[in-house]
Amino acid sequence: MSAVTVPRTLGLFVVSALLSACMDGAVPPQSLRQTGAAFSSMPAPAGYRVIFSFDGKKDGDGPRGALLAVKGFFYGITTGGGKFGNGVVFRISPSGQQAVVYAFKGGTSDGRIPNGPLIEVNGVLYGTTTRGGANDSGIFFSLTTSGKEKVIYSFGSTESPTGPLFYDKGVFLGTEVGFGSDRGSVYKITPQGAFKAIYYFQGQPDCYNPLDSGITVVKSILYGTARYGGAFGNGCIFKIKAGKEGVLYSFKGGKDAQQPTSGVIAVNGTLYGTAGGGTKSDGTVFRATLLGKEHVLYAFKGYPNDGSVPNSPPLDIKGNLYGVTDSGGPHNSGTIFKVDAAGHETVLYAFKGQPDGSSPAGALIDSSGKLYGTTSSGGKYGVGTVFTI
Repeated sequence: MSAVTVPRTLGLFVVSALLSACMDGAVPPQSLRQTGAAFSSMPAPAGYRVIFSFDGKKDGDGPRGALLAVKGFFYGITTGGGKFGNGVVFRISPSGQQAVVYAFKGGTSDGRIPNGPLIEVNGVLYGTTTRGGANDSGIFFSLTTSGKEKVIYSFGSTESPTGPLFYDKGVFLGTEVGFGSDRGSVYKITPQGAFKAIYYFQGQPDCYNPLDSGITVVKSILYGTARYGGAFGNGCIFKIKAGKEGVLYSFKGGKDAQQPTSGVIAVNGTLYGTAGGGTKSDGTVFRATLLGKEHVLYAFKGYPNDGSVPNSPPLDIKGNLYGVTDSGGPHNSGTIFKVDAAGHETVLYAFKGQPDGSSPAGALIDSSGKLYGTTSSGGKYGVGTVFTI
């Protein structure tokens, strides 16, 4: 991802910097089978608005990751701020009424710097932090919607969880990036804290460093991405079946995608994700079959007319892919985009920076026909927003 040269990429790299410091052959659906590289821009839809600006204090600082819809509210995390300065879990209504559900305490008994979106199972929220816990390598936690938190597992001294969790058949699946000689792994953990590494990455030509990947499961096979490794050293898509890992596709760089910036989603037997690279080195939206045939669906053109550095999995709505870029657009503060079945891209909104949002930092979600998301900076106080469009 560092090979993508843009003026501002703070939102995308925030967790990476913190870590550095311390196919069965299914055919794509017709709606997503065509290709292209066209671009169009349109005025901001009248429905766009910032519904909440974080204050950087008790509210939290730097929201990150997709929001989670539960019983009429959205839940999310901030990487900093809160009562103890270690990040929070917050709840917000569609109209913008926000409350802190839990403020992380840090230290050896609690986590700090929560990472990635929350997941809900049977009315309970689950998530991870990148630091804190017994080894200051992060924790896996549960949290009730009334604010009762429990540290279920503390990660080991060479591990650090990153990216979203995936719940499948009674266990949570996730990725961790590792420190030192640890090249990262895919793990599973039960709601009670029984932890097991499914696969340890070996380094090039294998994949390694699955930063922000997470896992998607298709017919009991696990799929994800890694920032580095593969045949060309530019990252790869991997699959794991019954504990055996294989490189599904090695990104080539150049006009091809490189250093994936998100995990993948599965739509009718085809994988979709975002990465760096592309014709202008401003990032890409790619697709890949389960047999490993990859294609760049759209290559971003960057500032001033297009976005740059897509940084989260796209959202599929009726054959169109929606997502965000960390930077680019006329204000170089990021964009909201749509890529249609033919590979035509539309900029739905270009962020303006403070007091508007800046550097969106998580996948979009669809709720009652509206899209919701977060920015890691900007807003009234400069430390992030929740927006709708």
